[in-house]
Amino acid sequence: MEQRAPAIERWFFYQDAAAQWKWARLDVFGTVLSHSGAAFASRDECVSDARCAGFAEECRPAPGADALSAERLSHPSNVSVTL
Repeated sequence: MEQRAPAIERWFFYQDAAAQWKWARLDVFGTVLSHSGAAFASRDECVSDARCAGFAEECRPAPGADALSAERLSHPSNVSVTL
């Protein structure tokens, strides 16, 4: 059985207070490595933009990502994810 190396980054897709879609790429410690910088009307548009930044469908979502708020993601230094 082939073992996969642990993912070193996670992707988080969320809607902000205006119901616009954004993405953030997190490291294993929950530090925001990059984020969309723009808002999108649909999740599909957001995912397409994330693909341009390196997102691949096989990336796993960040554990606890649902607990992250859009407000915290708008200030990357305030984001942390417990793994």
